[in-house]
Amino acid sequence: MDGEYEKEDKEFFRLGSAVDCLLTSPETFDADFHVLGVSKPGGLLGDFVSNLPLGLEESSPLELYQEAYDESGYKLPLATVVTRFWNSYEGRNYYYALHNVKEGKTALSKDIHETALKCVDKILNTPYTREYFVSGRFDLCFQVAIYFKYRDLDFKALLDGVVIDHESKTITPFDLKTTGYSVYTFPKVMVDLGYFRQASLYHYAVQQETSPFFELIKNGYEIKPFEFVVVETRESVSPPLVYQVSEQDLAAGFTGGYTGNTFVKGIDQLIDDYIWHRDHDLWEYPRYVYEHNGVIPTNSFKVSQGT
Repeated sequence: MDGEYEKEDKEFFRLGSAVDCLLTSPETFDADFHVLGVSKPGGLLGDFVSNLPLGLEESSPLELYQEAYDESGYKLPLATVVTRFWNSYEGRNYYYALHNVKEGKTALSKDIHETALKCVDKILNTPYTREYFVSGRFDLCFQVAIYFKYRDLDFKALLDGVVIDHESKTITPFDLKTTGYSVYTFPKVMVDLGYFRQASLYHYAVQQETSPFFELIKNGYEIKPFEFVVVETRESVSPPLVYQVSEQDLAAGFTGGYTGNTFVKGIDQLIDDYIWHRDHDLWEYPRYVYEHNGVIPTNSFKVSQGT
């Protein structure tokens, strides 16, 4: 992943999942999540504690801490880190709080839960985004699962939401995204993190015979371009925004396309790669490494066409 974006750690995914649940299926929140009474420690210590196995004691062998140590990125000696952990009131409290999480529930630290609630509040109090989650003149459908085939492969789309406007006879599928950066940078994020491919596949899924909206489509309802509802997780004055994925970007989700001088693969290229790996039963390296026998040519500059 591009290093300028969020590190996709467990806490970040938990935050996004919590915001999603609170907006689209709040009735299941208590069954799916356990809100801890303490915050996650900051820095490397927090990552270390989050990856520790449960049931450790101060006398536990050092090797039981090794995986968490490797995940955290600490450069200090393992023994030093373990000592710091047990001497940290914040670290121990967070670790013990994790013991109380029932199997099957997702743990949310106090700070992550508070951030999720702020994100929800921003979305519900912004006119651009409120109508996607509060029933009004539109019919709203949340967590829509669609099973379908594309190129003889089985797929499942799980849409955060679909807006049905019976007056204009339109159907608008959308997905909720949280970001730790400015909402105004989302078009770049959409490409760098592959969200444009998700938009294309979900937009395709809504139109298939297995879609719960297929009868409406047969009766003349128009499928609008896929949309992303984007909210910042950081403290910011920027409001949540809605991004509508252009027809060109939806097409690129399948065929791939250029951003500047860089070609970004679409779903079709990724499927081709998957089929190649499957047929050759080679999985350790990307396809192009095998096809170049492990010697990869560089191609960083374009040849000048003259002055």
